[in-house]
Amino acid sequence: MTAMPDDVVGAGVSAEQTVTIVTARVGGRAQSNPSACANSPNLDPSDHAVIESSADRRCLESATAMNELLKFEPLPLPDVNNLEFVPPLPTWVEKRIAAVSRTYAMNAAGRYCNGPWLSLELLPTSSQRAAIERHVDALCALMEQTPERDRGSERATFALIAKLLQALPNPKTSASANGARGEAFMVALEADPHWAVAAAVRGWYRGKCGKQHDYRWQPAPAVLHDLARREAWKIRGRIQQLEDVLNAEAPLTFSDEHRERMLKRLAKEIPVVLGTHTSANAPRLLR
Repeated sequence: MTAMPDDVVGAGVSAEQTVTIVTARVGGRAQSNPSACANSPNLDPSDHAVIESSADRRCLESATAMNELLKFEPLPLPDVNNLEFVPPLPTWVEKRIAAVSRTYAMNAAGRYCNGPWLSLELLPTSSQRAAIERHVDALCALMEQTPERDRGSERATFALIAKLLQALPNPKTSASANGARGEAFMVALEADPHWAVAAAVRGWYRGKCGKQHDYRWQPAPAVLHDLARREAWKIRGRIQQLEDVLNAEAPLTFSDEHRERMLKRLAKEIPVVLGTHTSANAPRLLR
């Protein structure tokens, strides 16, 4: 007899997804079908008794449905070459993001903080948490594609700036001045992902960065940096939302009966504290 190994089945699914798996070794081969296991002619009566006994945890175990990752919709990665459309997150993720709150409350450890909070039933399961964590890691990898962190990203950003200076040249600027201006752009954009810079340059060419700009000329380095940050926020903002879900706790709550008891206790103790209790048999303060 052997129990189903943990790496065969998923973990952390809800109660309605839980199944019972019976596993037995018959002739050196594992069987995970309960009826096949119980009805196998190779098993003697003692084996049947062991299988049917709930006390034998080597044979019977409560396990989750196999591979829960197939039970919920995966999180799609955005296409950084087309940030005008960022695919929506699955409903099960959006539901948790919308439910996150930051009110001042007490956590399970008895400490007050501003969250993030989620109700107990909306806290992600272990498999859901793993899927969100993998998605966050992939998004963070995109955010690290900056000139200061990656040589390939540095070359990509430099190529974008060189094309921008050629596409919108300033006739009054000399070649040496253009070189200095290119360096200024690289300094301004060193912490911006190259794909965010590309999106900002495309928006500039299309005149979609706001009516306050004159698109006949090159943007100032600081202006292009600000536009690139706006594009990058489409990814960074999603990271922040998902991290709130991962870091969320269920606030400590009390039953209506407990609240009623505490209110009655306060009604007795507050007059004593304030010295307004008139009875000679005033209750002693609880320590």
